[in-house]
Amino acid sequence: MNPSLNVNVETNSKTKKERWTNNNGYNDLLYTATFPRTYRNKLIHLAVVVIVVVVVVVVASVFESEVRLVVADYL
Repeated sequence: MNPSLNVNVETNSKTKKERWTNNNGYNDLLYTATFPRTYRNKLIHLAVVVIVVVVVVVVASVFESEVRLVVADYL
């Protein structure tokens, strides 16, 4: 085999690996291929906001009578 061919294949595979891994070394191919980073960050932000709103609504509905009593005391 040609030694330079081996070096090129190794360099190409290393470059490809570096291209598809983030700083922590985890494979980011799925997210990079699906959404660009800015869209992914926006989707993560939206998901966090939706989860927080759902949790607040559930907690408010569970403790509805207690919340009414506390609000009535201050009014």
